[in-house]
Amino acid sequence: MITYDSNTFKKLKNGDYELGDHVKEIISKLVTKPCLVVRNHYKRHHKPKNGWRLKRPVIGNPVKTDMEKFERNMNSLLNKLTNDNFDIIFIKIKGELVKSNCSENSVNCIVKNIFDKSILQPSYCPVYVRLYIELIGYNSVFHGEIKKICDDYFGMIKYYKEQLIEEVKDQNYDSFCLIIKNKNKKKGFSQFVGELYLSEVLSLDQMNTCVSVLVYNIGKILEDTSSSVSCTILENNILCLCQLLDTISVDIGKINNIDSYLQEITLFSENAFIIKRLQFKLIDLVYKLKNR
Repeated sequence: MITYDSNTFKKLKNGDYELGDHVKEIISKLVTKPCLVVRNHYKRHHKPKNGWRLKRPVIGNPVKTDMEKFERNMNSLLNKLTNDNFDIIFIKIKGELVKSNCSENSVNCIVKNIFDKSILQPSYCPVYVRLYIELIGYNSVFHGEIKKICDDYFGMIKYYKEQLIEEVKDQNYDSFCLIIKNKNKKKGFSQFVGELYLSEVLSLDQMNTCVSVLVYNIGKILEDTSSSVSCTILENNILCLCQLLDTISVDIGKINNIDSYLQEITLFSENAFIIKRLQFKLIDLVYKLKNR
């Protein structure tokens, strides 16, 4: 066994020696690390800058404008909104409004978004109405926009039958048709309107108009039951009326001609054209309102 001391290695390190071809050949066979191999002979198996990582998935279409970004952020915040985190979410919403300079488009966006979610999620309707109240306190422009949307929908329910059956080209009317025909939405619509009234966002006159129109609609539909669509439209109006009156029941005495309306509703409940489930619903409504 041959041994070497440290001085021998130091001499080798500091010395200048020419390696023979035989030695070079042996060394080339021993080297296996890629870092010591000529780059041209080494094939890279991954891209630089973490190119091997999978791209993070993007949900929905990528945002292209500031308004699209605002809409996406606002939708995300509203989806998280509850009574427990209300203050935190509201601060973030105000931050988004500040970034957008509270522009007309951003105001319209958030008002419509809240409205749509209130209709789709009636159980969360009170917290969305609470958000409306806070937004009105933050900037009075929200009050006008909220009333404008509600006025549009009040006007649309006047088209009780023909306009719901016929093909209407106006986009607003199409939207209303979808709402009034969707059982998951019509209760939310009436509850939303009623709670806005209780929060003094909508006026008593608007409630009087809405109740009057719904009662009138039901009466007109019952006068002509020949259409196969009448049952569906009738149910829609009954459910809207019941939900609205139930929501504002604490102020039911303020509604114009409420005693006369209750008599009409009682007669509706005795009409054989109305299915039993809805008859019982009308009976329960009258009983509840008379015993408040």
